[in-house]
Amino acid sequence: MKLSSGLGDGGSRQLLVLAGDGIGPEVTGAALAVLGAVQGRLPWAVAVTEQPLGRAALREFGQVAPRAVLSKALAADAVLAGAVDTVGLPAEVAAQGSAILALRRALGCYVALRPVRIWPGTSAASPIRNRLRGRVNMLFVRELTGGAYAGPHRRLGSRVGARRASDRMVYSEAQVKRAARVAFACARQRRGKVTSVDKADALATSRLWRTVVGEVAAQHPDVEFEQLRANNFALQLLLRPADFDVVVTGNLLGDILSDEAAALSGSLGLLPSESLSRAGSPALYEPVHGAAPQIAGKGIANPIGAILSLAMLLREWGAVQVADAIEAATESSLGAGVITPDLGGSASTDVVTEAILSHL
Repeated sequence: MKLSSGLGDGGSRQLLVLAGDGIGPEVTGAALAVLGAVQGRLPWAVAVTEQPLGRAALREFGQVAPRAVLSKALAADAVLAGAVDTVGLPAEVAAQGSAILALRRALGCYVALRPVRIWPGTSAASPIRNRLRGRVNMLFVRELTGGAYAGPHRRLGSRVGARRASDRMVYSEAQVKRAARVAFACARQRRGKVTSVDKADALATSRLWRTVVGEVAAQHPDVEFEQLRANNFALQLLLRPADFDVVVTGNLLGDILSDEAAALSGSLGLLPSESLSRAGSPALYEPVHGAAPQIAGKGIANPIGAILSLAMLLREWGAVQVADAIEAATESSLGAGVITPDLGGSASTDVVTEAILSHL
């Protein structure tokens, strides 16, 4: 979704790859194989640098998100990340906070774009009937800087029987307005409809959200607009998923509802994302799925979310035809039945990658 460039006309682009943990190195490796295959079609060379993040960084630097790695991210033209594994970390390490959240904060990521569409060959993996899901093509615009997801998060007391915890939930008008403006800009490049999702019946932050997004909508009379409460949207997403175009919502709801929407496509493994960053900082691209340590090293991870994240990156850089070619090759590969176990198939990560490369 082309919103801004932020890149000069130089002869090269600097891409930092943070493969992370679990299946992260496997899926980012697949994306880099695709990048290598299209490099000759690009108007500039892409210089790739790799750095650790998460457990891999902990082993090397003693931190899950080392300052040196974050500095390299800030110096890049774009960042492609895999996934990080936070389960079972020692308490003193967990206290450092999430590596991916630290990366987003360092880059100033303020909104995530998560497209959800239906691909051929995936209907068997979806719980939704094909007649309902066949025309699904939506974009989630998830605010990233506020709400309960952003915290701060606190444990209040550790005595058994008196344990408490707190997650602070705050939104400012500026945060909401920024996300809403992105959503309406995206809608003007798509089918011209925005759905705003909140919990205004229960939360003061959602009442602010509803008011501010409504004000932004009034400035875009050419865009169809509706506001739904989160519980109603969760229902409608299953009853009439093809009716939605751009969905804008807060940080926590966006995380939950976009994962629900992934079920329409058949697997989280298919979903890419782009996180827009403050001016002067690179955007962050990553598959939506987690590190999945239970399948790491088995060669069965779905690489498509990472490959499509690369396509989003190249589109943002202006290489639209190459991005289109990657997406078309992915569609052809899926249509030919080359699918990983998460979609009900038996193809390995490498086989799926090679199939996409062959269609390129």
